[in-house]
Amino acid sequence: MDTMKAKGDTMSEKIDKTFINIQIPTEMLDLIDDYRFKNRIQSRAEAVRQLIEKALGSPKKEPSKK
Repeated sequence: MDTMKAKGDTMSEKIDKTFINIQIPTEMLDLIDDYRFKNRIQSRAEAVRQLIEKALGSPKKEPSKK
């Protein structure tokens, strides 16, 4: 599994990300691109991330303990 530090993150904001490579039907890619352009999203990868978050729900963050 490839993990990397997100670009521009400081050491205190390190976010682990995993690269995935998938194959999807051309028709589905067209729908993703339509969503991307309609919502003015800069990259296809970001559009896919947003669609996954919508489908699965946003990750729940645990409240910080002080």
